[in-house]
Order: sequence, then structure tokens, then C-alpha cells
Amino acid sequence: MSCCEVQYADGFCCSGHRSSTTAEDIVHKVTELSRHGDAETRVFAVRGLGVVAERVRDSFTRQALTRTFFTPVLHAALNDYQTDERGDVGSLVRLEGLKSLHFSSRSSEEDEERAMLPCYWSVHRLALERLDKVRIQAGQMLALGGVAGDMSSGEYFASAGSMVLSGNGTKLPFSDTKAERYAAFLEGFASSVSAGTETTVLAARTALYEVLYRLPVTCVDGACLLGVGVALCQAIEDHFNEERVLGPLIDLTSYLLDVRLLQGLAGSEFPWRRLLSNVQKAHFKSSSIPKLVAATHIYRSLCGVDVVEKAAQKRLLGMLLNPMAKVCWSPTPLGCSGRSKRGLDSTCKHISMRNANLEQQVRLAAAEAVWMSRRSCAEHDGFWQLDWALPVKEHKAFVQYLVEREEES
Repeated sequence: MSCCEVQYADGFCCSGHRSSTTAEDIVHKVTELSRHGDAETRVFAVRGLGVVAERVRDSFTRQALTRTFFTPVLHAALNDYQTDERGDVGSLVRLEGLKSLHFSSRSSEEDEERAMLPCYWSVHRLALERLDKVRIQAGQMLALGGVAGDMSSGEYFASAGSMVLSGNGTKLPFSDTKAERYAAFLEGFASSVSAGTETTVLAARTALYEVLYRLPVTCVDGACLLGVGVALCQAIEDHFNEERVLGPLIDLTSYLLDVRLLQGLAGSEFPWRRLLSNVQKAHFKSSSIPKLVAATHIYRSLCGVDVVEKAAQKRLLGMLLNPMAKVCWSPTPLGCSGRSKRGLDSTCKHISMRNANLEQQVRLAAAEAVWMSRRSCAEHDGFWQLDWALPVKEHKAFVQYLVEREEES
């Protein structure tokens, strides 16, 4: 397609000739490419959308394209987390989405700004995520680089987190964007608090504590600790079927309870039973070891909350017998094709030993949590003398006795 075949806002191409293809036609074709194909195809499609957005001048055309094409495509690009053998190739699309959004959001029209809000909050989430190159690009777009300096420091994470909660940069009132603010804040911090390099995790956790510690427990308008807690419950419910987000959210919940930030909501209207139920559903039939260990730590912390103390104790004792799903493999495991029977047996034995070690990790974490939170149970003769790394059936009768003892008390 030549330049003379492309029509922009005024009906003429870049060289001044009358063109035959409208901007809507171009955007429609680019949108189709952005939904299909590999990561590289989606990168070029999003880049092309940014070029069109930069050249469209007519306000009516821009508003129509924003609602129909720009917002859906850019929002999908900013939430592209596809992975393959190369790793997180979706990060390439997210980076290109940030660059294209820079051109698409150059407008003072209130309707257009409101239409772009989903993309706006995605940028705030990305400014807190674990991947350095994406976080730096999003931080620069929000003009955080000059404020916080090093974009992997605790100062940066604190500045970015405060910006998300305060909503600086949008003219809309807090009440209109409360759910979006909290969701971007929690999902962004969940990514960096639970994964990434050691320095990133440490900086993110320190900043998260500082930001939340300064919040009031409740307030009429604006961010508050109770609002963050309720939004955390909602975020877990919204991502039950999305393991990429659910695991980090459970780990984030465990951290907030470990540092006793959520315990500051005792006596408020915080839904403790809802939180307990959501955590239980999140790890039901799960084979994710980090998630199971984090859930164990959550139950341990909830044993100190009067509202859910008994229920949390029961769940914690149940983790001692957690029937973690086995990691299944085919008769010929991946990478074993063409090997001798002896080599295949050796590989399967290694996988079996690895699964056993993972199960032990969960049970040992649960035993330690019971010891720390329920001394009345743990002080029973022989509790800590037992080898909790042994198979579940070895301790089933003893754990059942502890459960019945707790129910009687």
C-alpha cells in the first residue's frame, strides 16, 4: 500500500493527494493483525496503530476510533503476557503498547480521556511490575523518573504506588475510579513483591509497607487501608481462573498479614470470612508449592483474628494432610525420546523424588505454622518429635485427633 492510498483526518494522504482508503479501514486491518499471529506480528500491528493515532487530527474521527479501536487494542497490548520457549514475549507487545499509547492519548477531550481510562490504569500497573524494562518505560511515561531517580529503588516504588492511589494525572474524582485505582495498585505490587530480582522484591516490599502504613484505616473520600483490603478480596475473586495473577495475589496477602498491616483492620468492617474463603478456593486442588506455602502462612496469621480464629485453625491443621496433586507425566517424559529404558527409569525416579520433596515442603511449613500459632496443639506429647516429611498416611490418625480436640474446645 502506497502513501497515497492512506487517508488521514482531512481526506488527504501525507503527500497532499486525495486518498481512497479511510483511517477506519486501516485501523480495522491493524486491529485484526493485533489479535492473531505471533508476538512479532502483534508488535508491528500495535506500532502501526500508534502511527495512525498520531496522524489523525479530526476530533470526531479520533473519538470514534478511540472507542472502537484504540482503547480495546492498546488495552489488550498492555495486558499481553504470552510466553513461549523464549520466555515472556508478551513484554515486547507491552512495551510497544506503551509507546503507541503515548501518541493515542494526546487529547484534551474529556470523553476521549474517559474512554482511555482502562489503558491509563494499565500503565500505572505496569509502572509497578517486576520486569525492569517495562517498569522503566511506564515510569517514564508517568514522569516518575525525575521524581524517584533509580526505577528499581524503594523510593521509586513508593512514589509510583502513591501516584496510583492518589490518582495524580487524571481529572476524574476518586469515587469514579476507586475500583480501578485499587486494582492497578494491588496487581502491580503483587507482581514485584512475589517475583523478580532480590533487590526488586526487597524494594517493592519496603515501599508497599511504607505506603500502606501511612494510610488511614477508614475515610469518607480518598484511599484508605480498609478500601485496599476489600479490593484485595475482590481481586482474588476476579482472578480465580488466572493463575498468573492469582498466585502473586495470594503471596501479597501473606506478606500483608506477616507484617501485620491487615491486622490493623480488626474491629472495622473488613470481611475476614470472605478473605478466608477466597484463600481456600484459590489453592483448592492446586499443585503450586509457592501458593500452598503462602496459604499456610495466611492461615497461621488468621489464627490471631478472633472473627475467623476457629475456621483458620481447622484449615491450618488440614494443611498437614494436604493432598497436593501429583505432577503427571506421560510414559515418555518430555526430553526422554530415544533414551534407553535405563535412562527413562532414572528420569522418572528423579521426577518422583522431586514431587515427594515438594509435598514435604508444604507439610513442614504447615507443621511449623501449627507450632507457632497453636501451642495448645503443638505442646501435645510427640507433636514436634514426629517426622512431618513422612507420607501423609503416617500421621493421619494423629492429625484427626488434633482436629477433634480443637472442635471440643
